[in-house]
Amino acid sequence: MDKRIGGLLVLAMFAVFVMPVGAQNEVYLVPQGSTASYGNTADVEIWVNVTETGFQSGQINMTYDSTCADVTTWVRNTTNFAEGRWEHYEGREWLTFMATAPLPDGEYQVGTLTIQCVNDSQGGCEMALDIVDSSSLFNDIAYPVTATWTDGTFSGSPTTEPIPEFPTLAIPIATIIGLLLLIRRRRHE
Repeated sequence: MDKRIGGLLVLAMFAVFVMPVGAQNEVYLVPQGSTASYGNTADVEIWVNVTETGFQSGQINMTYDSTCADVTTWVRNTTNFAEGRWEHYEGREWLTFMATAPLPDGEYQVGTLTIQCVNDSQGGCEMALDIVDSSSLFNDIAYPVTATWTDGTFSGSPTTEPIPEFPTLAIPIATIIGLLLLIRRRRHE
């Protein structure tokens, strides 16, 4: 009897440590790190990789530093997610999306954010695109499904080149003026 219990214990440990764990649902950004110069934009796609049958909808609460960038548009992928909503706040986006029927396992583009750099400081800026609490995926009966949420980054850079220092401009200009005066003087001699 003790041998049977020991054998069951070994079998149970084998099942726990060796059996593969199923893949997890994941929400991520493409590209993971985006960049734009002052006044320009970068498009960032939101994707979901679903491994759980019955996935149908979700909500994303994304925050960012509004002194670095601003989200100017959100275009939902209406092919897969016919219904949804976008609420824009300073430094935060609230996105909802829903398919008309449960979707099979696979990767789906939820939509595209357009992010504009609003920081024109010489050093530029860098910020996180954080997917925060209250973000969730739901199955076809509106129960939350577990998911891994992968944040992104955005870097902004100034558009103008630094103005050259005075000697960099003054010496060539003075040389040209000197040569012109010298040529003029020789013509009058």
